[in-house]
Amino acid sequence: MTTETPDAENTAPELPADVVRLGAKSFTLEMPKSYTTRHEIWTAFNGNSVERATAAALGVCVPGALRRAGLTAKYRGDVAEFGAAVLDALHEKDVPIGEVITAGTKAWSFIAESMPTADDIEEAAGN
Repeated sequence: MTTETPDAENTAPELPADVVRLGAKSFTLEMPKSYTTRHEIWTAFNGNSVERATAAALGVCVPGALRRAGLTAKYRGDVAEFGAAVLDALHEKDVPIGEVITAGTKAWSFIAESMPTADDIEEAAGN
């Protein structure tokens, strides 16, 4: 009789909602101060490149960690371009694409939670 040993990924404790893991390190997500940055990345998720949008979200939510990983690009309003730079920087550090997408999706969700709902907009408009 053989028994399977679960891999470390399946037995690792779940991270808090504002923490992502890349490789062996965990990073706390930081909300970007700019509403425009958050809005652009939030809406880009439904565009043509989910990978770039999630990588861009990761880049703006853990900028210090990515600078230490060699990312020199800064977000300047182009989600696709910045997302590609984040993907390339992490690829050069041998971070698996699956980890980048998982962490980036969590960062995107973190940003999405800060966006106003339809009810918030209606209330602000006095309707």
